[in-house]
Amino acid sequence: MKPTRNNKGKGHENGSVESSHGHLKNRIAQELILRGSNDFGSVGDYEQWVHEIVKASNKRNCIDLATEKLALQQLPTRKTADYELRSATVTTMSLVRIKGLFYSVPSRLSGHTLTLHIYQTKIDFYLGSTHTYSVNRIYSKDSSSEYVIDYKHVIHSLIRKPSAFRKCKYRQDILPSKEYRFIWEYLEKVETISVAPKIMLRLLKLAADYSCEQELSHYVVDLIEHAKLLDIEIIESKFNSSNPPLPNIECRQHDIGSYDFLVAANTGDSHAAV
Repeated sequence: MKPTRNNKGKGHENGSVESSHGHLKNRIAQELILRGSNDFGSVGDYEQWVHEIVKASNKRNCIDLATEKLALQQLPTRKTADYELRSATVTTMSLVRIKGLFYSVPSRLSGHTLTLHIYQTKIDFYLGSTHTYSVNRIYSKDSSSEYVIDYKHVIHSLIRKPSAFRKCKYRQDILPSKEYRFIWEYLEKVETISVAPKIMLRLLKLAADYSCEQELSHYVVDLIEHAKLLDIEIIESKFNSSNPPLPNIECRQHDIGSYDFLVAANTGDSHAAV
């Protein structure tokens, strides 16, 4: 066979391929209507559902494919590079810009130039040939913010300068859930300008250090909703697993009369003394 090339950017020239794509998209749309819902438990569930549709669609080609397999050679021993390769330098704030979005990375990578393997659903970060970090890929068209922040990457630098949190461009992206955003709104109302960010950052650091993000947020929100005292030191002592509370030991005082025999011995009196 003699291969041919299509012109770049001329999608209509890929007739045989694009036609199949169009039929598949239409089939998926129809199957969703029959299913009655676009909601799936996870991305994996959706991919498996689509796989079954494609499998049924390709069933009529199974006989021809089996005939062609007899003439096919062995597959390569290594998988081809199905990712886009790029390099980027991490800023002093542990951020790296990828396809229009800023991603946070572990602070130990600040200042280093990383090699990026950009897949359809994830991004792998390499320092030299060593894999250092992975993150789910976010598309800029689907994101309401240009920042993709994991608070665990930036909390230890922010807590040294708490006033910077209030003016931070990606402050809302640092807060990991709606519960933490609710806590921040409450602190802004009841605490001073300097105290509110300190408490918020100490809560985030507590969540990062002891892996209690969800449990901590529920506990603090419950305190706020019941108008109870929000004492950060008490909260830290409760969730600080490396510093457990002292055990409650009950001690019973002995009877002071048990010393009477000493008094009797010193006075030479054989009878019990006072």
